[in-house]
Amino acid sequence: MAEKRVDIGECFSYGWKALQQNLVFHILVGVLFVLVYAAVNILGSLVGGGLDGAPVVQALFGLAQTFLSLSVTSCFLLGYFHALSKIDAGADPELGDLFSQVDKLVPAVLTSVLCSVLITLGVLCCILPGVILIPLYPTALYLVYKGESDSIRALKKAWAELRGELVMAIITMLSLGCVAFLGLLACGVGALVTIPIYYAGLYKMTTQVFESASQGHDD
Repeated sequence: MAEKRVDIGECFSYGWKALQQNLVFHILVGVLFVLVYAAVNILGSLVGGGLDGAPVVQALFGLAQTFLSLSVTSCFLLGYFHALSKIDAGADPELGDLFSQVDKLVPAVLTSVLCSVLITLGVLCCILPGVILIPLYPTALYLVYKGESDSIRALKKAWAELRGELVMAIITMLSLGCVAFLGLLACGVGALVTIPIYYAGLYKMTTQVFESASQGHDD
């Protein structure tokens, strides 16, 4: 039986090489990501600032804004996974790839919402359980990208494969997140470089989990 592994070094190396080999594409991805998120936040601030209703109305608007943000992230991440899979196959990625997985938007958003709820509940339970669940998000979405349309099943499969990889998966995600955050601190410009590295690293991490699991099943 092959030992499963998540190699943090390979995740960072993959993200850096992907950036180098397709620099223009990834910079454009970073620009698009920043612009879309800025638009969502600005829209939320403008609309939210104009609401004078009860706290319930404010809360419902906050939930709607969160749902919109999750929808954008889910669509973006699945499309980016597709672009990276094309790069792995030797093909050139295109910006249109980012929107090529719209047909999977419903299960992707449902999976994202369920992951967010679980992680939030985990954080409320002394923080640590929420941290443990963080790798569940990209791993479950990867399964949706590969064709899993049942969000509950995607979460169960992702957790089953992650259980033996939790420590390294958590360390990898937190490390990649720190790099992305450093890019944001550099007047936001650095994010154009670090955001693609972050998402490419997540993609590599998920493929490591499932490729090694497949090898173990074959043995």
